[in-house]
Amino acid sequence: MSCIESASIILVEPSLAVNVGAVARAMKNMGFSELRIVYPEGGSEHLCDPARRMSAGSEDILEKAQVFPSLGEALADMQLVAGCTARQGKGRSPLLDPRGLREHAARHGPETRFAVVFGREDRGLTNSELDLCHLVVTVPTSPEHPSLNLAQAVLLICYELRGGSAATDSHADTPDDPATSEELEELYQHARRVLLEVGFLDRQNPDRILRVLRRLLGRAGPDSREVSILRGILRQMDWYAGKKSDDS
Repeated sequence: MSCIESASIILVEPSLAVNVGAVARAMKNMGFSELRIVYPEGGSEHLCDPARRMSAGSEDILEKAQVFPSLGEALADMQLVAGCTARQGKGRSPLLDPRGLREHAARHGPETRFAVVFGREDRGLTNSELDLCHLVVTVPTSPEHPSLNLAQAVLLICYELRGGSAATDSHADTPDDPATSEELEELYQHARRVLLEVGFLDRQNPDRILRVLRRLLGRAGPDSREVSILRGILRQMDWYAGKKSDDS
């Protein structure tokens, strides 16, 4: 068993209710049931008749779906988060393919809360939203026509996750208490403040280096105790920087 079996699918600001219905159907085809939706304005578009019809027998997933006003709130209790993107560029590497995601997730035990995040149909996830994800995933497609619709992307990811969910059954190195997304985000914001204070980050573009830190820790998968130790190091750096300033 691994965290794959209980993975959550998170949709950020889906624009078409029928697409959400199609996602519910794709999830049920592959044996996944937890759907979270980010609607900044609130709402229940996923419960409308067109969405229900498109779900084709998966209305239970729509009815149980949780709605959140922001991605950060939707991820607060998650411990392993993968964001899907079709765009590549600086700050978005290293990218995993769906099989790589499965292999990474399979190393985490069933107690780890795992989510896969999908962006808007027309423009995907923003850089700041990808910053909240520990891993970045892309589906290799033809460069001549790389775009997938939302339900296709969910189906492909869920298919690959399901196909490999029993491939790895050893979790000897799995952290007992993996850090939550909220704990990691607090660490990143703490690091931002301290590294700016000591002059390590460029004040004009501090997020460039911070994204590297996010990717590094995302791959490492620190537990709560390790995050606490890192924050202790940051507090000591902050104290020492203040002391040096007072002495000068």
